[in-house]
Amino acid sequence: MSTQARIISLLSAETYPAGSLTVLVGITIIFLVWIGNGHPTYKNVPKVSRPFVKYFIDWEPASPFRLQTYEAEGYKKYNKNGLPFVVKLFGVDAMILPAKYLPSLKKINRHSLNFAQHLNDNMNMEATVGDIAIANDMEIDLVSRFMNRKMTPIISELADEANYQFRHHLGDLPEFQTFNCYELCARLVHNISSRALVGIDLCRDPKYMAACTKYTQTVFISGVLWNFLPLGIFRKPFYWLVSLKFRWDLHKATDYIRPKIQERMDERDIAWQSKGEKSYYMDVIQFALDQITPSPRENDASRHARRIVHLSFASTGTSISLTYNLIWHLLLQPEILGVLRTEIETSLEQHGREWSKTMLDSLHLLDSFIRETLRHHPAACFSGQRTAMESITLPDGMNLKPRSRIAFAAASTNMDPDNYKDASSFDAFRFAGPDFSHRSEGRVKAAVFDEKFLSWGYGKQACPGRFYAVRLVKLVFGLLIHEYDIEWDSSKKEFPKVMAIEGTFLADMKANIRVRSRERNAPSTS
Repeated sequence: MSTQARIISLLSAETYPAGSLTVLVGITIIFLVWIGNGHPTYKNVPKVSRPFVKYFIDWEPASPFRLQTYEAEGYKKYNKNGLPFVVKLFGVDAMILPAKYLPSLKKINRHSLNFAQHLNDNMNMEATVGDIAIANDMEIDLVSRFMNRKMTPIISELADEANYQFRHHLGDLPEFQTFNCYELCARLVHNISSRALVGIDLCRDPKYMAACTKYTQTVFISGVLWNFLPLGIFRKPFYWLVSLKFRWDLHKATDYIRPKIQERMDERDIAWQSKGEKSYYMDVIQFALDQITPSPRENDASRHARRIVHLSFASTGTSISLTYNLIWHLLLQPEILGVLRTEIETSLEQHGREWSKTMLDSLHLLDSFIRETLRHHPAACFSGQRTAMESITLPDGMNLKPRSRIAFAAASTNMDPDNYKDASSFDAFRFAGPDFSHRSEGRVKAAVFDEKFLSWGYGKQACPGRFYAVRLVKLVFGLLIHEYDIEWDSSKKEFPKVMAIEGTFLADMKANIRVRSRERNAPSTS
């Protein structure tokens, strides 16, 4: 009898009655869930969770909504004493390390201690975009080696697009009109930023923008929706099954961009064969085609399209939230509006009325306002997230087993009174220098990370798009306050409520503002 026949015989109804077989299958599933998902556990490290869960079971359905509380508790109780603690982060245990381990993020190479793998596991990205983010470094290099090095012409493109998008979405407003604050920020930031990603035609194509926006707004939820379930080794196949709709959203978005990429590829190949001049476009599609691909598989229009659409999500989320938060802090501190407008007007006069990279870089007060807003409102309460791809020994002897997950307490670090004078106070010009604030210890640029400021992450894999994001936000927010007046929509003048899922802070989607034009009839970027 063959092995296969023996197995079938053993599992036959004669050997195991239906009830027994059901019990056997149930026990097997429970065992497979119990043995975990391949990530190590940290039995000797204290875990911060609800007491009942902490001592009896390793599952807490409400954990995704409590992480900001656990972060503050663990930071005060353990990190401040130089000790790590564990939380359930995106459904999997992660060790939150104290600040003394931050230097290791600068020293250990990105392939050994990897951010992309951590993000991929957090949001179950393989279920929607496949292995785009983790197969190689192409997505990160598009930002660090192309966008960052071509910032001057990119900003010129964005400024031109800002002129168009402001006219299209706001235009001339002689009287105050009500706008949903988040929707306005999302439309302006996403549409303007898309000029740098996919070029002028697609960023003004309402069908593409609708499809891309739908994907970027659902990819986070699709990745975390079922993290509260203890899925064990079934996590990946489960998410693949339940992510059909989100894969379809991605497919619809890439359907618009893929023909454009193929057209550019064909144009490039013809130019190479004829040794003629090829057209050059200032967008990420062009940068993707300029990359040296690590394998023939990556020289594919569909792969490029997925990578660029996914980059749309990665490049705009923080910028949208930051612009949103700047507006509310401006309403709470209206006395700084005149100072910021004066700085913008002076800089425009000095730079030929152009919103150029040089002009944006000269806005030091706005830069400080952005950094202080990021200090109070990081994108998530944890940053510096990494997954160990191999066994790693830290300087004090602590060993990280393969697939260990680590992070740092960004929100508490940013607000630690040992790190900042009057840390809980919002001081718009805290980072502009002592001439502008008694709390300032010197000018610090918004895109700089340090051990006291973790909003951009830390080390070799700190957010590579932070230089782009700061300038994009300066352009969008700067134009908004230079060309328009903004006021509260209600008599209740307070910062909108903020909720958090998996430690990621989400804006109040219902909060409204009122906007009208200033003296000019329409905004101008030239």
